[in-house]
Amino acid sequence: LYLDRPVRRVCGFVTGAAWLPKRSGPAGKPGRRLWNSQCYTNILLTDNEFRQRREWLVASLPKHQLDAILITTLPNIRYLTGFTGSNAFLLLGARIEVLYTDPRYTIQAAQETSCKVVTVKGSTLIGVGKALGKLRLRRLGFERNHIPFHIHDYLRAELPLGTEFK
Repeated sequence: LYLDRPVRRVCGFVTGAAWLPKRSGPAGKPGRRLWNSQCYTNILLTDNEFRQRREWLVASLPKHQLDAILITTLPNIRYLTGFTGSNAFLLLGARIEVLYTDPRYTIQAAQETSCKVVTVKGSTLIGVGKALGKLRLRRLGFERNHIPFHIHDYLRAELPLGTEFK
């Protein structure tokens, strides 16, 4: 299983099928206004909508015989979490929803996503590799059209013996 393309683009922005006009979020909380450098858009997405996207992806993991998936591309991370920073990895599984980022984005990540946020000092890749080494995953999926070989090679070496990196 891998994400090889965004679902929909509006003004150059990955929004998926569930884009909504300007409105407020649940329980009176304001929704999140999304924008990019080319165009400002009035699309507001709530945490519930991002959560539904992650749940959909996690629900499809058993069909592909995966325990978890590592999302490495920023447009897909933004689509699944709402996080707009420039350095992140997202690990999703049945009981796992973790966004790994560096200290520059600690506050921003906590504000923009409902996932558990882990701030990694130093290389984010090394932090993710160490975390993956501690998890007991049999099969880990990844975005094979988007992950560079050196990252794939490093993460594969960090996984415990017997874990498949599919």
